[in-house]
Amino acid sequence: MPPRSKKESAGKNNSNTRNASLAMIGDAVLDLIVLEGQFDQGKPKDDMDRMRKRLTTNVVQHRMLVDCGIERFYYNSEGFKGDPGINQPASSPKHIPYLEAIVGAVYKSQGLGCCEEWVRRVVIP
Repeated sequence: MPPRSKKESAGKNNSNTRNASLAMIGDAVLDLIVLEGQFDQGKPKDDMDRMRKRLTTNVVQHRMLVDCGIERFYYNSEGFKGDPGINQPASSPKHIPYLEAIVGAVYKSQGLGCCEEWVRRVVIP
């Protein structure tokens, strides 16, 4: 991927627009994975909707991000969380685009099959 300009990576109010775009994709991919899993188990529509809503809440996603140890892979205006000197918190239960952005990045780089296997193995065991 070519380097991004400072303006492109800063985004609105210094938010990272690349993360925001990946988070939108990751949100849709997470919904698909959760709903398809519920469908394959023969769950009724109401149960599928409840499970999707539960797994996609900010509080639950924050916990998953921390519990599965992938918060170090989030990227913001300072760099990657796992890099020395990064001080911004990975997420908070109030706002959590990072898990969705990471899922979006896995999907874009590896495709749906690999992303689904990774989400089921790492994120939603």
